[in-house]
Amino acid sequence: MKQRLIIYCIVSLSAFNVQSQDWKLGKNSVKVDVLQLIFSGNIEMDYERYRSNGSSIIISGGYTIKGLSAQIRRYERWGANAEIQYRKFILPFQLNDKFRAYMGPFIRYKFLEYSRNETVMEQIEDNNGNWSTVEITYNSIDQFSSYYTGFVFGFSSYLGKHVELDMFIGAGVKINGRVLYPDEYGFLQTKSFGMAVNPGFSGVLPRFGIRLGGLF
Repeated sequence: MKQRLIIYCIVSLSAFNVQSQDWKLGKNSVKVDVLQLIFSGNIEMDYERYRSNGSSIIISGGYTIKGLSAQIRRYERWGANAEIQYRKFILPFQLNDKFRAYMGPFIRYKFLEYSRNETVMEQIEDNNGNWSTVEITYNSIDQFSSYYTGFVFGFSSYLGKHVELDMFIGAGVKINGRVLYPDEYGFLQTKSFGMAVNPGFSGVLPRFGIRLGGLF
């Protein structure tokens, strides 16, 4: 009985070891942030380099295209962002190749420019004391540079040997270098934006994302 049990354990471990060796994932990954593209018009790509000690480094860059960006209260926006993130895999790195849970810090920089054209009707008086109504078009432009740092938890699931689905959630502190102030006509008032989308907000914000890409 003991001999059978020992033989069974040896066979099982051997089969598991062969399976692990056959499943060799690439050390590099390139991904696209799906949520950023859908909701922000921001094309953001990540390059992730896996390390043998069960960790990885991610370098990200993105650009918000004016034509793709969703308008908020008729504002148009464009911008760019960059991020670096360190991940430490929680589950054993070699024994969970198909599913890897991780945690780690990030720091993110973002630049945004909001612009809006607004036509208003104004009454003006000429030299003879006569009043008339004229249209005046105003252009409102505001620029914002912010830093966002915090911590995320997530997992990477591998579909086959070359497709990766990455999901994470976390929180961080955003520090903005520009605060919104209303002009004469109330353009760009901070009260008109929710906390999560207010470009002039500084404070604690949640962080979440879905990234899809490939390994090589």
